[in-house]
Amino acid sequence: MSPDRMIAACAEALFASDLSIQCHPSEAAVAAAIRNAVCAHGGVRGCAGEVGAAYGDYPETAATRMRWARQVIEAIYSPAAASAATAIGAGQPRARGGETDRLEQGRQS
Repeated sequence: MSPDRMIAACAEALFASDLSIQCHPSEAAVAAAIRNAVCAHGGVRGCAGEVGAAYGDYPETAATRMRWARQVIEAIYSPAAASAATAIGAGQPRARGGETDRLEQGRQS
């Protein structure tokens, strides 16, 4: 699998996870969330299905959640992030502050 596809698959799994966009997850928390989401949804394709369903059910918040998921995954797993972390020391990825995660609230209802 190419790096771009791997990042996309990880972002879809993170999107389908229970992590809130309000949190600032550690690398270990992201890895656990991805693992749990892949197991809960029957694989990477199941996570992709959850993404599609969310865009249908909650289009106003799905884009925000995917943007957050991509930013978190790219901060941790992209080749540029890996070389930057090596050069200057690893930091935690940051989510956008102040945004309401209505998608998450919809799942809890």
